[in-house]
Amino acid sequence: MIEFIHVSKDFGSLHVLSDVSLKINDGEIFGIIGQSGAGKSTLLRTINGLEPINKGKIISDGKDVSKLKGIELRQYRQKTAMIFQDFALMDTLSIYKNIALPLECAHLPNKEIEARVQKLAQMVQIQDKLKAKPRELSGGQKQRVAIARALALNPKVLLSDEATSALDPKTTQSILALLREINKTLGLTIVMVTHQMEVVKAICDRVGVLIDGKLVQVGKTDEVFLAPYSSLSALVPNETLLPTTGINIKLFFPKSFSTQDFITHMARELDIDFSIAWGQLERFRDDVLGELIINVSQENYRKVLAYLQQAKLGYEVIEK
Repeated sequence: MIEFIHVSKDFGSLHVLSDVSLKINDGEIFGIIGQSGAGKSTLLRTINGLEPINKGKIISDGKDVSKLKGIELRQYRQKTAMIFQDFALMDTLSIYKNIALPLECAHLPNKEIEARVQKLAQMVQIQDKLKAKPRELSGGQKQRVAIARALALNPKVLLSDEATSALDPKTTQSILALLREINKTLGLTIVMVTHQMEVVKAICDRVGVLIDGKLVQVGKTDEVFLAPYSSLSALVPNETLLPTTGINIKLFFPKSFSTQDFITHMARELDIDFSIAWGQLERFRDDVLGELIINVSQENYRKVLAYLQQAKLGYEVIEK
């Protein structure tokens, strides 16, 4: 478990993180999202001690990260690997050498290094590229090399700092599928910083929302995205054109509700007419969940709200 206990971080007079308390469970994929400048990458880099904190504690693998020094800090970082948006590969080295670098720095025998590199290359599906140089690879292939290198020393935690931001959508999906498989087979804890909402929905078990350095919401990914009045509304602009008459109500359908059945039953039981102004289905990991905006008349508004409350379905009245 990684635990943040009242963590604060300043750059001079600038407060980047303010009193952050958070627990990240072993073996989960946890997403950190927020606008640019919210402190996402800073929070991520405090986990492996790349950014020292001013107040609080970070407990990881039973250790207080802020107190680790010298060889103890280096040993801890070997178990807390990191991948980056720009891949951070050594351009003059072959792919084999890029993956082998951490193993060579750890002074492992050559035979053991070769076996480990071959295994990792096969795991990330770049076994035919080991003699190539990074410039000969696509962006997705480079990120696979970076992932293999990060896994070289059998880390317990993998930190991902916008690792898919430079990739096209199709390649992003393939990298996310690879990370999910690694998480599943190795039991690796993955902590991801991203501004890509689709990435969070596709891969993260839970998510934390940072706004101006403060952790304002934490929860299961689908519950955070589908929660009425979620903090995410400040991050995702709503450009939907809605009716200007009547009252617009957004409904949030978790996996326990059928969208079509619910709407049909509500119309029949209340014996009222309303229009569907907008709707979408989205994939959250292996589930497909939905949102719907209905427009009701002022006279039917209270009846609809009472029905929604009795059904315990999440909703949000959209202000004009």
